[in-house]
Amino acid sequence: MKSLSAGVRILFLIAVSTLIVSMAVSAAAEAAVSTTVTLRIDNPSAVVNGKNMALDTAPTILSGTGRTYVPLRFIGEELGAYVTWNSTERKVTYLTGDRRIELWIGQQTAKVDGATVALDAAPFIDANNRTLVPVRFVSEQMGATVGWNGQTRTVTVKAPWIGRVILINNLKFGSAGIIPAGARVTWINLDSFQHDVEGSGWRSPLLSRGQAYTRTFTQAGNYSYECNLHSNMEATLVVQ
Repeated sequence: MKSLSAGVRILFLIAVSTLIVSMAVSAAAEAAVSTTVTLRIDNPSAVVNGKNMALDTAPTILSGTGRTYVPLRFIGEELGAYVTWNSTERKVTYLTGDRRIELWIGQQTAKVDGATVALDAAPFIDANNRTLVPVRFVSEQMGATVGWNGQTRTVTVKAPWIGRVILINNLKFGSAGIIPAGARVTWINLDSFQHDVEGSGWRSPLLSRGQAYTRTFTQAGNYSYECNLHSNMEATLVVQ
């Protein structure tokens, strides 16, 4: 078998190195726009993309159902949803860029974009007055996959991307927070007024009440945006 000449070996090494770098960059980009949440039953802490986070109440398995429950706000916000609680209706609402999920305490039905969906286990309020929701239903409705390890009693939730929902309400933008490069941001107009969202080199259509606009931010930086119709509405999005 003939050995490679020096010139061919150099070209081969360059090609392999380029492929390895390309694969590493691709893997890093994928990791930057994905979320992995690991929770253990009866443990009041979680791991999100390798970082420990405290929970206000531990995940649990509800006796008689065998279903795993997690704190309502934590799982929603870590998957990029805007979460609201209506104490009068005892209703949890998750808003993502393309979906609205509603659940009621004690009810085995939910609504997804207005359509009624059956649940095999209802949300409930625990002894510490914390609301818990079925982790599989909520996570899967937001595009995530859910794994279960019976030996370690561990739930792993994996979402393909991290998004952020920013509400337009009361003539102002809601909190934007910090997102990783490659994540998408969705503005949802809840005002009776029409608004648009304008940044450097881009502008949304005019949004009526209930309409949304989504944009992906691929590079790190601080991005200022405003409403072209209402000069008092300005905000900044931090991308890392």
